Amino acid sequence: MGRASFLLGILAATAGFAQADQGPAGGGAVLAMGGAGCVALACDRRTSSALMGGQPLVGSTARRVLRVHSKLLLGLSGLDGDVRTFAEDMAASLRLLRLEAGEAQSSPSISAPALSRLVSTKLYAERSRSPLYVEPIIAGLVLKPQKRVKVSPAGERDSSNDGEAAASESFMKIEASNLSSGSNLAPFLCSQDSLGAPMVTQDFVASGTCSASLIGLCEALWRPGLPPDELWQVAARCLLGALERDCLSGAGAVVHLITADGVTSYELPCPSD
Repeated sequence: MGRASFLLGILAATAGFAQADQGPAGGGAVLAMGGAGCVALACDRRTSSALMGGQPLVGSTARRVLRVHSKLLLGLSGLDGDVRTFAEDMAASLRLLRLEAGEAQSSPSISAPALSRLVSTKLYAERSRSPLYVEPIIAGLVLKPQKRVKVSPAGERDSSNDGEAAASESFMKIEASNLSSGSNLAPFLCSQDSLGAPMVTQDFVASGTCSASLIGLCEALWRPGLPPDELWQVAARCLLGALERDCLSGAGAVVHLITADGVTSYELPCPSD
């Protein structure tokens, strides 16, 4: 009886580890990097079969990026089925927000911090049922915090940082006119796990099976204040270098560059073996 219980415990633990490892089994890699008034989001195009351990190549047309608007992108890595399900759910939620606000399809109706909270809420809501094996990355541009100078009736000047006030005012809506100037923009990068725990930064974030290689290459090649022309090239070098060290990623790659003028995509030559 004791031996049978011990064997059942081992089987249960093995099944739990196998279930927890389903995310990496899907393959794929996503990288986001911030620069001077610009953001680069790079990803591969490999689609793997998790039923066979994630190694067999199923396709090279995976869609890992959801375009929210011209200043905000959502990158997804993980199981291909969960990635598609979550992307469709997010697209439906964003359309509903636009309909409620009475805005056009292309209007910037949600800011990057608001999108990160929406993604985190949706992922955490699935924890009690079947968690989605998805690792999202939110990459976009936000307004820089501005310093406001107040003049009292006595003539005294009081300067205070109204960044929090500006963030709260533009939490759900952002002004397109303010986002048209690159000097007023700062990168916003947020990576989350499958339960929606966020990590916000302005330098670089990575997810997927080769995330460790991506972080190492970014630490070696990235530097603060990169202009757009250099930023997407550095992101491309980091992504291609990491794909060469991972058998579950590759089969094509693309870099999306977000600037004040919109989103520009660059296809990268990548081996498919």
